[in-house]
Amino acid sequence: MVISVGEPQLDRCMESVRNQIVQFANILHLDGIVPNSEAFNRGLREVTDEWVMHIGGDMILYPDAVKIAYGYVGITNPEICCYSFWVKDTFLECDTGFCSVLRTEAWKSITFENSMWDDRGMVHRLRTKGWRTRKPRDVIATHFDSPDDFQVFRRFYFHGSKFNNNSFVRTRMSELYEKTRNPLYMTGVKAVEFAKLDRHEIGSPNLNIAKEKYVDFNDWRGISQK
Repeated sequence: MVISVGEPQLDRCMESVRNQIVQFANILHLDGIVPNSEAFNRGLREVTDEWVMHIGGDMILYPDAVKIAYGYVGITNPEICCYSFWVKDTFLECDTGFCSVLRTEAWKSITFENSMWDDRGMVHRLRTKGWRTRKPRDVIATHFDSPDDFQVFRRFYFHGSKFNNNSFVRTRMSELYEKTRNPLYMTGVKAVEFAKLDRHEIGSPNLNIAKEKYVDFNDWRGISQK
């Protein structure tokens, strides 16, 4: 199940999904549906397979991703509802997560709440029902490879809106800027700072709203740099 909202990596994402050593039984693509929770709920209603891999439109799977995942889900353990595999964030140059493989039966038993970000409370609710989760050490995809300026803004604007402490991403991007002089890293840092001035606008990552904010952000960034 691929969920995308205009990511520049989407073509490569879909190519990686189709070119697996072990093929997916079915491929479901939901594009441009916001918030993410609505896309997830809508897609999950259409899934009939026992397991589904939840893939973001900015993820590029390694060719053996399905093979690795199948090695886990193929082992009978009726209590496990989710395997969350690591993803290599090529922009921040670190492992981040996750690309998850979900047991359809379990995830259909609850509703993904309407929210800007993934509803992490879902895992807690599933655990109260007796389900368990696992985080294997395997890395099965890259994430955020060769983003454009708008995608960097959108990601770190919402990151700044969600978290009070953004010290890791700000420090990491500052270090990478010093190392590479890639201006996209400064865009990310500024996007976090802009979000702190604009916290009343915390809502669904609607693409049109984000684009309007992007115009405001560029106006503010131009003023702040003078």
